[in-house]
Amino acid sequence: MWATPALAQTAVPATLSPEGEVAYAFGQQMTFSLQVRNEPLLQSAVLFVSTPQFENTYSHQLPIEAGKGDLINLRHELDLTAVPLQPFTLVTYWWVLEAADGTLYELPHANLEYADDQFVWKETAQAGVEIYWVADGLDLGQVALDVVLESLPRIQSVVQADLPNPLSIYLYPSASDLRAALRLSGQDWVAGHASPELGVVLLPAENPRTAVVDLRRRIPHELSHLLVYRAAGTGYANMPRWFDEGLATLFESVPNPNYEPALQDALASDQIIPFEELCVSFPR
Repeated sequence: MWATPALAQTAVPATLSPEGEVAYAFGQQMTFSLQVRNEPLLQSAVLFVSTPQFENTYSHQLPIEAGKGDLINLRHELDLTAVPLQPFTLVTYWWVLEAADGTLYELPHANLEYADDQFVWKETAQAGVEIYWVADGLDLGQVALDVVLESLPRIQSVVQADLPNPLSIYLYPSASDLRAALRLSGQDWVAGHASPELGVVLLPAENPRTAVVDLRRRIPHELSHLLVYRAAGTGYANMPRWFDEGLATLFESVPNPNYEPALQDALASDQIIPFEELCVSFPR
């Protein structure tokens, strides 16, 4: 159910003694649990869940039928196949309890990072940039940090905006692993993915021999998307796709060698796509 959450103004009585928790299986379900003492007498509870990607707050109502003073265990499983969440999104959740006399008690909001826990992530951070990676051997964290710090001034000289704080970059061990994680959230992108509203970048870094070159191409590309999003604000959704992607490609420190031959072939065969067809989306 999607709704605007009701606001409860009444202080939560200590007699309720609420104890809540949340757990999830990545890409499958997220389970919210709440234990309360039925004093004052309760008749229902509503769970609210919000993330930056939700246009409206998710809610689910649970009836309560118990005697006064009884210990109540409430539980709701959010089906993540029906309500997919972006990897590493921040989930905010809370409960509103309704007493038999109609009084509403809103419990404190809590946050959970919906991390892709299928991997054990290594971590390094500097200057508000957090890098997470999986592969052994090459220190991909330091490589990625160096690329961010090297490319950021050049991008910001054109796109005058600040990075989100923190900026989190996750380097998946393969493109197939990244694709699988994105498919669980209803998306599919191989080369990389930026969630500007979350301040998160997801990239593959599977080949130790080409990882440095790949990251020098992919990281500036995704940083451009993040900064353009922050500079444009609410107007980002109306920005022509060719401009957003073209600018990001321009900032790649290492040009993609496949682009020029593809352009030359399109010119030779008179198959150039008009700009107006590239305003909303690119062909697959």
